[in-house]
Amino acid sequence: MCGWSVQEYSPNAFEVKVTHPQTPLLGAPIELPVTAKYYMGKSLSKAQLSWSVRAMDEHFAPTGFEDFVFTEALFDWRLQQKLGGEPRFSAQGRADIGADGAVKVAFSVPQNSRMPQPRRVRFLTEITDINQQTVAERSEFLAHSSDFYLGIARMPDVVREGEKLPLQLVAVRTDGTPTPEPVEATVKLTRIEW
Repeated sequence: MCGWSVQEYSPNAFEVKVTHPQTPLLGAPIELPVTAKYYMGKSLSKAQLSWSVRAMDEHFAPTGFEDFVFTEALFDWRLQQKLGGEPRFSAQGRADIGADGAVKVAFSVPQNSRMPQPRRVRFLTEITDINQQTVAERSEFLAHSSDFYLGIARMPDVVREGEKLPLQLVAVRTDGTPTPEPVEATVKLTRIEW
């Protein structure tokens, strides 16, 4: 049997909050307000903040459109290899907390230029006060590469020579609703030999 023995426990002296962005777009500046306050209500000042951000390509799968495929290249390693692009991004930095206990952390997450799709952004911040106590806070959100995504209806596994290839498209906004107006699209079929 294994157990833990707590000899001395010291709760955090302050809390850290990160405000999520409303509708972040890849390639555009993203600002995350970060605040730090002592639990007694006073703003934390004279503190150092360090932050890091990691972003990875994410599949777009809106509810109600399960018969359609969006940004499917993400899951096919052979296609990723042929198209190239950078599926990951990371950055880090430091900032000083203002007298009001707040700071805005600004960064930009680029889109995957070869396979534009959403990216899952993971933001981590750590703040160290003058007593050398460090408190961390995480935030996670989805940043989009466009205002809407095109989905292609799932194709049959086999199409016989001479048969027409059924092709149905749908345009869905980032909130998962169809675009209110028709969207013009150009479809390019490319044969890739494995």
